[in-house]
Amino acid sequence: DHIRRGRTGASQAEAPSPGEEPVLFAMSFGRLLYSGLFNFSLLFLAAMFAILQNLDEIGLVDVEDWLTEDRAEAARSYFSIRLALVLVPMLLLLGMASGVLRTVAPDFRFRLTRTEAGLRRRRGLFTLTEVVIPLRRTQVAVIESGPITRRLGWFTLSFQTLGADRKEGGVQVAAPFARTGEMAPILAEAGFPQPPPRAQFSHLPKRALVRWAGPFLVAAALAAGAAGLFDPRLGLAAAALGGLAAYAALRWRRHGYALGETALFVTDGLLRRRVWTIPFERAHTLSVSRGPLQRGLGLAPLLVDTAGAPLLRSPEIAHLDARDAEALADRLLGLYYGARASARAAAQTSARVAPMPRNKAAIESSTEPTP
Repeated sequence: DHIRRGRTGASQAEAPSPGEEPVLFAMSFGRLLYSGLFNFSLLFLAAMFAILQNLDEIGLVDVEDWLTEDRAEAARSYFSIRLALVLVPMLLLLGMASGVLRTVAPDFRFRLTRTEAGLRRRRGLFTLTEVVIPLRRTQVAVIESGPITRRLGWFTLSFQTLGADRKEGGVQVAAPFARTGEMAPILAEAGFPQPPPRAQFSHLPKRALVRWAGPFLVAAALAAGAAGLFDPRLGLAAAALGGLAAYAALRWRRHGYALGETALFVTDGLLRRRVWTIPFERAHTLSVSRGPLQRGLGLAPLLVDTAGAPLLRSPEIAHLDARDAEALADRLLGLYYGARASARAAAQTSARVAPMPRNKAAIESSTEPTP
């Protein structure tokens, strides 16, 4: 911003400071603590065991001496009741405290403002970070929610950006703990529509359930047969595979897509649910693929690739009817060209109505390329 103002001859006083910029979203300290309660973590247990292991390696603590049969039997008899009354609540409290600390440290005084270049985000307790998210580089809007926060009406809004920080995997958080009404002005400023109601989403065909849960059921049946013939402990593997099949079936029910006037919406996930908003002009690649089982079932997934998309968080419509997938890809391609033509026409219109430079320095600087 400072370089741009110097090239156009504008004075530094004309640009607003971060404190004077319009605030789109901010988190109070009370809300920050409340959001930390949902970020439950038991990382301190892993750290404690790591410390004990290191002390055991250098000889300061003998862990094997603690685990002798006599001491283990004495510990079981002593902690049989106290474990449930003291240790479990203590672990829960420490887990909540750890989640609060992990939330407060990065999101302390979270503030999102609107600038000429895009969205400015300031946050941090120990390390204060300030990031400007250029609106032209935002590719996809992602709304996430957990099982408890979703029922309480709290969501996380992020933008997939081109050239984002590697630590955040190509995603910049715009509102870490917000209501639906608070996310609406942020989406509007970034040029993204709001997701439609769930009733407007189209779902997958019923035979896609075979592709989602079928492999787990077959593996569970084989593990159950092997448990009866060889080792009963394989029954645990069969039960785990059956649980994965049930999880896949529930995901099949939640997966869907919807076409809006300006964007494609894709929803996926069971516990951690996500809703992707992909404007038509931001789609870079449309891929329709079929594996052996998918060809037999007449299914095909449609992958909508965008610039800067993380490998494991791409919006994919999985296991559509093959003909529907090809028709949807053709329709998205037509909508892409229409959106690009409208964007170019709007840019040319805004360029024609742009104000003329006011002085000679501004005229000379306007002929130079913008950094």
